[in-house]
Amino acid sequence: MPRTAATAAELNAATPARASWVGSERHAADQRHHRGAVEARRDAARVHDQHAVAAARLAEQPGRRWLALVGGLAEAEYGREKTVRLSREAYNVLEEARGHISALANVPGSSTAWRGHVEKWGKLLPRLTLVFHCIDHWSLFESVDPAAEVDVSTARKTVLFARFLLRHALRFYETYFGTTKEASEARWLAGFILTRPELTELTRRTVYDARTDLRGDTRKLLLVMGELENVGWVSVTARDDEGPKRWAVNPNVHSRFSRRGEWEKVERERRRQLIKRAGESRKSWLGQDTMSVAGDE
Repeated sequence: MPRTAATAAELNAATPARASWVGSERHAADQRHHRGAVEARRDAARVHDQHAVAAARLAEQPGRRWLALVGGLAEAEYGREKTVRLSREAYNVLEEARGHISALANVPGSSTAWRGHVEKWGKLLPRLTLVFHCIDHWSLFESVDPAAEVDVSTARKTVLFARFLLRHALRFYETYFGTTKEASEARWLAGFILTRPELTELTRRTVYDARTDLRGDTRKLLLVMGELENVGWVSVTARDDEGPKRWAVNPNVHSRFSRRGEWEKVERERRRQLIKRAGESRKSWLGQDTMSVAGDE
């Protein structure tokens, strides 16, 4: 018992000292962890700053090059006797592009405003070519030699940029200038064809029955059918003095636009039901003289 008591006493006496040592070790460890975390954050901040500076320098370089390009070209004097010429390869690339651009004037249903825009590209394409020619030369030599031929790579860049501009221009003219009335009617008839896969040919009577707005106006009907002819949906099989009177339907349109055909069936039935309901409501609800009924009551 005394030995046990002594041992217990010794342990009790040693406990405060041990607790103090453990506490100091934990404090030191916490301090080291804190200093390590602070240093890690500082390192991360330094790396971030270095990346930010590098990114800023990279961002400044294109701007500086652009200012140098514009300033240099603005101050350059080459005289009027120089003529910039195309290499044979560049000429072929631009001629092919010119042919495609001219063909775009006849996009089915396009407006006259779009056709006028396309006509301007006869002068726009050469001007864009000259711009890219100057940019390419300045990027390499910080000058432009008018005697140097426009090479094929410059012509290809010009065509790519022209295609980009024309894609957006076409969307703009379709959105804000619309299409011709004939094109709108042709789209309606195309939907009508898709809902009737058994229909292998169209006559004037068929079209008149399907689209009553065209009745009595043969000229307009022929313009509408001409739109469908241009895109290969129908082909003329018979004519009279006034023009085409019978058309064969291209059977491939049903397989190519099968999903659109299903949509047309559903949509046209939905519209038919809406029109039917509107007629019923007009007859049953608006047809009543409610003021007289209220007065009689």
